[in-house]
Amino acid sequence: MGKKPVPNYVRDIRNNNYSYDKITRILFKNLKISTYPINVFKIAKEFQFDIFYGTFKQDNISGAMWDGDTPINVGDKTSSRFILLNKNDDINRQAFTVAHELGHFLLDCNDNSNFYERYHGDEKQTGDEKKMEDRADQMAANILMPSWFIEAYVSYIRKAMNMPRENLVEQMTKDFNVEKAAASKRLDELKIALKED
Repeated sequence: MGKKPVPNYVRDIRNNNYSYDKITRILFKNLKISTYPINVFKIAKEFQFDIFYGTFKQDNISGAMWDGDTPINVGDKTSSRFILLNKNDDINRQAFTVAHELGHFLLDCNDNSNFYERYHGDEKQTGDEKKMEDRADQMAANILMPSWFIEAYVSYIRKAMNMPRENLVEQMTKDFNVEKAAASKRLDELKIALKED
């Protein structure tokens, strides 16, 4: 049957060793994304992902992703490219899970093999699996909180409000639709120093 097609720019991303920032810029340019919060559900739809909701036998699974050459059953539906989300997670956790799975789609999938992954948001992996999961998490953070958006955002907050870090993190969770831990970690990754309480 064959896998669903992907745009040429996704093939280019997969064939090159671009930085996460460069991948995000390519993605946003092609999808004409210029404002936040980033609607990762819409991005997933652009790549022909079906989004399903369900429960998992294990509590620590936030989602799963399949990109294959044949449809598989997901409850009462079938799909050859889907993201299955834990319906018990809040919307910000679900958004991060979608962004994580998009990270795998951009970094780990290809036209020649099937790809299946379950996302254990809090499980400790080791070796190559941990590296792959860390890369998908890093890509997710870049998609949800692109460096150039965060730098402009923080610059504005500094000038307008002189907001302490804790308050800024709280505000970011609302403005970018992300979890508090993800917002705080992103500030650390970008080495943005802020006024402390």
